[in-house]
Amino acid sequence: MHKTTDEERNDPLNDKTVYEFPQPEFKETEGSEDFLKEKDGCRVAEAFFTNGPIEKSSRSWETLPVDLLPK
Repeated sequence: MHKTTDEERNDPLNDKTVYEFPQPEFKETEGSEDFLKEKDGCRVAEAFFTNGPIEKSSRSWETLPVDLLPK
C-alpha cells in the first residue's frame, strides 16, 4: 500500500480547491449535444469527427515491407 509522503502532499501541482459537496448535477441546456446525455457511464453510442480522425503516425501496413506481412 502506498503511503503519501510530505513531499507528495505538499506538491504545488496538487489541486487544493475545496469544492462544494455534493457536486452539482449536470443540467442539459438548449443546444447541448446528444452525446452528453448519460448513457452507460461516460461512453457515447457513436463518435463523430467532422474532418475525419487525426492520424498522427503511420499505419503498420504503410511502414512494414510487404514480404513481412501475413498472406
